[in-house]
Amino acid sequence: MQSYLEQLLTRRNPIHIRKEEARFSDILTILQDINIQKPRYKTIHLAGSKGKGSTAHAITATLYSLGYRTLLFTSPHLIDIKERFLLNLTRISTEQLHRALRWLQHQEDAYHITLPFFDAMTAMLFFLADSLPIDFLILETGLGGRLDATNLCASDITVITPIEREHTAILGDTLLAITQEKAGIIKPKTPLFIAKQAPQVAQCLEESAQKLGAPYFHFNALFAAIKERARSPFQQEIIYKERSFIVQFPTPMKVLAENALLALAVVDYLFPEHDIIPVWQESILSHQLPARYQKIKANIVLDASHTPSSFCALVQTFYQEFPTQEKILIFGCAVDKDFISISESFYYFDKIYFVAPKGIHQQMELLSQQYPQANSSYHPDLKTLLETLPLKKEQALLITGSFYLVAEALEHFH
Repeated sequence: MQSYLEQLLTRRNPIHIRKEEARFSDILTILQDINIQKPRYKTIHLAGSKGKGSTAHAITATLYSLGYRTLLFTSPHLIDIKERFLLNLTRISTEQLHRALRWLQHQEDAYHITLPFFDAMTAMLFFLADSLPIDFLILETGLGGRLDATNLCASDITVITPIEREHTAILGDTLLAITQEKAGIIKPKTPLFIAKQAPQVAQCLEESAQKLGAPYFHFNALFAAIKERARSPFQQEIIYKERSFIVQFPTPMKVLAENALLALAVVDYLFPEHDIIPVWQESILSHQLPARYQKIKANIVLDASHTPSSFCALVQTFYQEFPTQEKILIFGCAVDKDFISISESFYYFDKIYFVAPKGIHQQMELLSQQYPQANSSYHPDLKTLLETLPLKKEQALLITGSFYLVAEALEHFH
């Protein structure tokens, strides 16, 4: 199976869909023996530009703590492909992975089909969901929504996390066009939970839900107030359903707190008869997702933020936590990210090292030339940079910009 897996990992996802009407024909052929429209489990489907993974993880952790069997599908993986498939919050076993790989290889050979990488991962997911004893499938889109392979699911709840301009070559070059693509996961009469959004995004999502008769719930309407407590950036006072309570979050990142709160609303909707809050509170503290304000050491933070607003929020949190230290940034992003907007927050840092995630060295070097400041420099290799960068106690290091860059950093530190 190892050679087939290695071959899978080299596959690329198509930049453009050849014909919309034929978008799902290959994966549906592969999945024809699996009942994906009337499964025996409930499905929670998420789309958005950011926050999908942390929101999905918080939903899953809370459901698992309530005693339900869960299968969580997120992307990308950082080090091990099994990270994409969490059964009861634990990576599937090597044997379960190989069983799914053998099934996919057999299907592809039988029908003379070679799926793109993400479609192949999604097909494996549906095979695993069909064959494993689960109560809930929680899955996030890979890109967009309407034409994403995960949109073949029959969802019981849909969640749309914050939307920004991204992947404009594929999803459209306006915020409205991108929103319309992501709104494609909304299903008729299926509850929709909407995170904080720009006004035009929220309006588009509302109109899409109304056309489909889908009840929708806004974050701002669900949570009347969120106040940070001065004595601890990890604590916030929340007002939810006319009830006030103090929440301890695993990181000081406000956006991650909002993602966790959206997860609370989803699970509370599913089980209104339970007092979900204590279970949810324990869940989010016990099960933290990697690469989301992850501290490797007291003064080293890893985070996969890659959109302008997420990066701005990340940098502000980092600055508040390390106000007196010399702040060092190691940054690398994909060429399709809004580097100019992201770079507006670079002024917080005393030193900046631009490093390309694996495979995009030339593009990152060109991007770095758009920020020709005296305190910045380009380095082609993260490992070499980290080995030659002695970090002192009076310094603080942030590594961010890409899941792939953070994955390299995790491999180095671990």
